[in-house]
Amino acid sequence: MSELEVPEGWTKLDNLGDVVAKLESGKRPSGGVNNILKGIPSIGGEHLNYNGKFNLQNVKFVPTDFFKNMNRGKINQNDILIVKDGATTGKTSFVDEKFPYDQACVNEHVFIMRPNEKILSKLLYYFIRSDFAQKQIREKTKGDIGGINLTFINNFPIVFPKDKKHQEKIIKKIDTILGEIENKKNEIIILQKKSHYISLSEQFFLYYLRQAFSGKITGETKFEQTADDYLKDYITKHKILGLKPLHSIEMYSIPNGWKWITIEQISEIVRGASPRPAGDPLYFGGDIPWFTVGSITKDDNMYLYDGHGFLTTSGKDHSRFISPETLLLTNSGATLGVPKITKVSGCINDGSVALLYIPPTLQKYLYYYLKMLTAKLRRINQGAAQPNLNTSIVKAIPFPLSPLEHQEKIVNYLDSNFSNILKKKQFIFKLKSNQKDLISKINKLEKSILNFAFLEKLT
Repeated sequence: MSELEVPEGWTKLDNLGDVVAKLESGKRPSGGVNNILKGIPSIGGEHLNYNGKFNLQNVKFVPTDFFKNMNRGKINQNDILIVKDGATTGKTSFVDEKFPYDQACVNEHVFIMRPNEKILSKLLYYFIRSDFAQKQIREKTKGDIGGINLTFINNFPIVFPKDKKHQEKIIKKIDTILGEIENKKNEIIILQKKSHYISLSEQFFLYYLRQAFSGKITGETKFEQTADDYLKDYITKHKILGLKPLHSIEMYSIPNGWKWITIEQISEIVRGASPRPAGDPLYFGGDIPWFTVGSITKDDNMYLYDGHGFLTTSGKDHSRFISPETLLLTNSGATLGVPKITKVSGCINDGSVALLYIPPTLQKYLYYYLKMLTAKLRRINQGAAQPNLNTSIVKAIPFPLSPLEHQEKIVNYLDSNFSNILKKKQFIFKLKSNQKDLISKINKLEKSILNFAFLEKLT
């Protein structure tokens, strides 16, 4: 909107002043208003919002007698308020029926603008907020502090429809569109609040995990076989032996029938491998899924359905091939300690380990336990240039094994809570994607609507 065209049925005036009946600012008592706690609200530039509304949380007051003696600066409904100096010069708000005060005034930093009979007040307000008018105001801003005076309405072109019904039509159209835009902005604000609630939900989930793995969830649930008996049968079946617990992770009191063991006592732990050199077509570009740390940590889902590219048969021979339903754990870098269960076969790189031969219920039980330990696992190699959990460390992680009946109850309980949190996070993530970009686009759209309005695009 670099220059104002004149659509048919519209008029163009060279001076904004030709449609302004009154332009005035207010004042405050000498000594200021900081110690005045009641009286008549005094509106300053800080109370005007860029969306044309008001922020009246910290409103100031002038004494009632002072207000009565003011001969200018008293606010009426349908007034246009414009910041006249400072960094926010040109910021404009409209006093509609939602303005909460029957009596109010502006201070010396705000202009009240009222139109004459040629143009409706709200249409003039929308014009002042358009890019063209704001550019004119910026060009007329003067002084070290920056500001506009009563003469800024001179040599300030304006176009508008002559017919008042036509003006009303444009106002109604703009109101509708900007109302929809404002609703979208409010949705984003609500979304930001929900993000906070999601963070709290995650903290509660960690609490649930701690409760579950200390026996608080299972209570007096009966079991046919203690964890010790369960482990003996398991070791006999898989011929797996254990190491001593890793003492850097705190162990705590667990219920009778449970048993502290090491992960190696229930699983064979193997590390992944990465074909070298990376990207070599001899190894990469086939049809065998390639699971990297990025694949495992890209989301909060329990299951892994795809990898980060593919390996050839030769690549598979130089990596670690794992079957579906295998529990993985990232073991290096800033994102170590993240568990995931594969749903497809593929190869894992050297940034993760696989925990083999674990039955489904125990696998999910261990998944949740490792999820609870993520932060502690990351502290094991604190200070290292590249934090790393070697297989010996993973094997020796202490683990509170419970009877099978308790495992099932805990897994069901955590599945329900984890699913609810995951759904909320996915919803929030989807809506928050490119949030800043969305807000920027909404603000640009708002300005475009005002610009189009005065090119007769909305009529």
